[in-house]
Amino acid sequence: MRSFLSGLRAATIVIATVRRGFTRMIVQIYSMTSIADAVATAAAGAGLIGAVVAEPGIVPEGIAPTAAREIFTAIRPRARGVALSLADDRDEICALADAARPDVLHLAA
Repeated sequence: MRSFLSGLRAATIVIATVRRGFTRMIVQIYSMTSIADAVATAAAGAGLIGAVVAEPGIVPEGIAPTAAREIFTAIRPRARGVALSLADDRDEICALADAARPDVLHLAA
């Protein structure tokens, strides 16, 4: 997985959790912009696949909610989809969640 992930332009967050005496690592990769990259990332072992859901031009990796929804649909059930929102307006965030249908909503505003 390391060689595959080194080629991606994405932030990696590794979280270790302890449950019932064993450590489980969760790998989260952000900045997915295509279904093919997201599916390959999930196949490589990432448990959380993130997309920055924003109007094009706000950030280079920003994609429309409909594109994020297609990515999240394609990676399930192998991985969970995380929508990263840069919005600070409640109605905009709710609309994003309704349109993208992520498993996890990450608010970064």
